[in-house]
Amino acid sequence: MLLCTDPELIVLLSLAVMLLLSYLFAVRRSPGKPAASVEVKPDSEWRLGFLAMPGKKYRLFVRFDVAFQGGEDEYGLVVDYSCTAGGSVVSRERAGVGNIVPPERDRFIGIQRMSSFTSTPGSCRHRATVTLTRVGPFEESIEVTAGGSVVVSAGAVLSNCQVYFA
Repeated sequence: MLLCTDPELIVLLSLAVMLLLSYLFAVRRSPGKPAASVEVKPDSEWRLGFLAMPGKKYRLFVRFDVAFQGGEDEYGLVVDYSCTAGGSVVSRERAGVGNIVPPERDRFIGIQRMSSFTSTPGSCRHRATVTLTRVGPFEESIEVTAGGSVVVSAGAVLSNCQVYFA
């Protein structure tokens, strides 16, 4: 049995283990390389598609950068989308992010990836990536498509928005 009584070595080993676990967690949560992507303008329709590989799972993400007045999450972003695989609807919903989203949404998205919030007197900015849906795995290659629209609340400015499969 290995016993270590040096406190400095124990602290260093503990720190190394925590850093390794943090790295592995971050890599696991990373969206990965996009299979298909599209830049989205506010209040406009978007559409994208790709050929899914057999046995692979995919997720549909939206990455956004929104500026707004007020406190943290005092904006609303609603993604109204439909996702199909081989012509059959896999998922269709109105998903919302932020505190100012309409009550008629289907789902509120609280879990965000790669999120950053900055605030200066009088304005705020929030950048994040959220998962909309998951598709696959499929037994054979199949065409996967998604389309919809992105709407932001009044007073908020969407400066960058990308929808993508990864």
